[in-house]
Amino acid sequence: MSLIQGEPKSFDVVADSGRINSRRFCADCGSRLWAEIEELGVASVNALALEDRTHFQPVANHCTDSAPSWCRVDESLQHIPKT
Repeated sequence: MSLIQGEPKSFDVVADSGRINSRRFCADCGSRLWAEIEELGVASVNALALEDRTHFQPVANHCTDSAPSWCRVDESLQHIPKT
């Protein structure tokens, strides 16, 4: 992943697990870009932030137990439980 332009801003939130999630967003418009998840070494990328979205294919669901009732969850995907 590479940025096309600009330098993102960030803020940290404490997840239910106690981990620190560092949220990255566009300093100009406020659009969410990605979240860096402490200790896991992974980033959760907002697919709408991608210039080419045609290659995006979800592979897992995370925290579905806190999803609102109107959310459509693809049950055929791997489920990653809240830790």
